[in-house]
Amino acid sequence: MAITGITVVVPVFNKMPDLRRSVESLAAQTVPPDAILFVDDGSTDGGREYLEALGWPNARLIRRDRPGPGGYAARNEGIRQAETPWIAFLDADDQWAPGYLDAVTALAAAAGREVGCLFTGFDNVAPDGGRFLLRYFRRNAEAGVHRMDFAGLLENWLADGDCPIWTSAVTIRRDVLLETGMFPEDRCRRGGDKDTWLRVMRHTAALCDPRPHAIYRRDSVNMVTERGVTTFSHCIRPTVEGLIEGAPAGEVRLLKRLWNLEAYLYARRAAARGQFSSAALDGFYADVDPLRYLALRLFRLSLVRRGMTLARGLTG
Repeated sequence: MAITGITVVVPVFNKMPDLRRSVESLAAQTVPPDAILFVDDGSTDGGREYLEALGWPNARLIRRDRPGPGGYAARNEGIRQAETPWIAFLDADDQWAPGYLDAVTALAAAAGREVGCLFTGFDNVAPDGGRFLLRYFRRNAEAGVHRMDFAGLLENWLADGDCPIWTSAVTIRRDVLLETGMFPEDRCRRGGDKDTWLRVMRHTAALCDPRPHAIYRRDSVNMVTERGVTTFSHCIRPTVEGLIEGAPAGEVRLLKRLWNLEAYLYARRAAARGQFSSAALDGFYADVDPLRYLALRLFRLSLVRRGMTLARGLTG
């Protein structure tokens, strides 16, 4: 099924130090999109005014009154207002290489109706300027364009400890997004992207171009991953539990291991910030990953002891 139209959805909220770079990468595309929807969540840093002044004929600014966690509500509004079969996402602090949409167009031209997700490799740029590519894309570099199903997503996610699908390097058919519930704006403060990929990939297959066509900058301003506490249970939990119901035995085990991995990573991040709580243990499948379960309990014990030591210091 050849691509017949693509809309780029860009959620924006107080990203002006990075927004210009992202917009310039859009302008540099060798294959322009049919439409661009900037969805502003009430920016107060001049970003809205900057977008209004662009004057691009294929771009529209959608105004929302207040920010939504993770940009999920803004993306959903863009999906609802889009009029093309395909939706590409570009966060306001990320950027595309000039050939990104060219690569996506080629993927879509090679896809059949059963493929509703297209994704590419992406460079991670560290605060010190260093770059690295996820193991998945390094491992599949010589394979070139290839197909992935739901089990393949789970297996590779677990093998690498990282989801190979990333927001600013994925394009999804609009009908698939609508059928699978779009982004979880009402129940996720963070982690909602991964929740969305799980539901999308359970519904459809994907094509991947492992070449790095996008750039994820880890030194951006106002990053969701650097804000807030991580003591709550990861929001993919209800989705994983729902997917487990009726799944074949092999897939059930993969889903349980995936939940354990994400719960463990959340808890480890929380423990490093001194914020660990028992919520990280909720729903953990200890029989599948006994060593990770032990590590979680040790995290909790370590922080309890740290708190007791601090309390003695304050009262001594």
